[in-house]
Amino acid sequence: MIRTGKFSSSLVFAAIAGLAAVPYLLVTLPAFSLIRTFSIGSIVLVAAYIVVVSPSLVRGLRYGALTLVLGAGLYALAPGVVVLYASPILLGIVRSGLLYRTKIGRAFAIEAMLFLLATSVAQLLAGSTVQSYGLAVWGFFLVESAFFLFAGASSHPESGSAEDPFDRARREATRLMEEQPS
Repeated sequence: MIRTGKFSSSLVFAAIAGLAAVPYLLVTLPAFSLIRTFSIGSIVLVAAYIVVVSPSLVRGLRYGALTLVLGAGLYALAPGVVVLYASPILLGIVRSGLLYRTKIGRAFAIEAMLFLLATSVAQLLAGSTVQSYGLAVWGFFLVESAFFLFAGASSHPESGSAEDPFDRARREATRLMEEQPS
C-alpha cells in the first residue's frame, strides 16, 4: 500500500529542512567548522525526519530520540565525513527496520538505492554557497521521500497490540466448523 499521507509529509519536511538549513548554517558556521556543522545538522535532521514520517507521534518521538542518541554516539566516535554518510544509513535502518518493516532483502535494496541516489543528488546540488547547501538538504530529503512510493512495507505494530496469527486462524477455523450449512 502506498502511504500518500506520509509521502506528502516527507515532501513538506524536505522543503522546510532545505529552507531551515540556510539560517542554521549562517548561525553555526562562525562557531564550528564546516564539517562539524554539517555533521551535527545531519544527525538532527535525520532524527526530525524520523519523527515526521513515523506512523504515530509516540513512536516517532521514541525512534527520533534513539536516532539522536545513536547519531551523537557516532559523532563522539568519529566526527566528520563519516557522520555525513552514516546519517542516511541510520535513517534507513530506523525507517525500514523499526518504523515500516518489510522483508530484509527488499528493505536493503530500497534503502541502498535511496542512499545512493539521495547522497548523489545532495553532492550534485551542494556548491560553495550557503544557499546551495540548503538546496542540497532539500534534494536529499526529496529523494528520500520516494520511500513512500514503494508499496509493500507496512507500519510495524507495537508489541502486544497485534493479534497472534495462530489465535486468529484458530478462531476462524472454529467459526467455520460451527457454522450451520444452509
